[in-house]
Amino acid sequence: MTINRPRVLNSFREQTLDENVDALKSTREDPTIVCAVVTGAGTKSFSAGGDFFAMKRLNFTNAYMWNDRMLGLAMTIRGLPIPVIAMVNGWCMGGGHELALWCDVVIASENRGCSARPARKVGACETVGATRYLRSLLGERLAREMIFCARRFSPRRKRSKVASINKVRAAKRIW
Repeated sequence: MTINRPRVLNSFREQTLDENVDALKSTREDPTIVCAVVTGAGTKSFSAGGDFFAMKRLNFTNAYMWNDRMLGLAMTIRGLPIPVIAMVNGWCMGGGHELALWCDVVIASENRGCSARPARKVGACETVGATRYLRSLLGERLAREMIFCARRFSPRRKRSKVASINKVRAAKRIW
């Protein structure tokens, strides 16, 4: 599954989230599919998370629907009977970082982009339990650093000190 919005760093809008859920659910219908791979189109970004232009249209009523879509994507990934691999080749920020966290395995390019939880810098709140899940993956201290300080981590640092990336590869060898 490729998030195909490279002009906006593969950020999510409502339609993108719905398409991702549908694509991943469709793997249940084909017994020959033994693994799902999630990536972003282009070379700049896996996903920059929520599309701010789409999110600016949210109000008190439809903001719940945004969170429901994010939760639906998380539950779809975690509920699949096959492994889901995130191939991270570029920026992996906010909701895009959540998407990678939900996957069973994360393979990142060593020289492109970084992972971060920038919600504090942009006035957003964490969604869909990412703070709790991040703590269980990384440990409380690194999770707090990432969340409270909106700290960025390069794939090299993540692999050596943080356990949310399974493998780091050269960009040309990521596939």
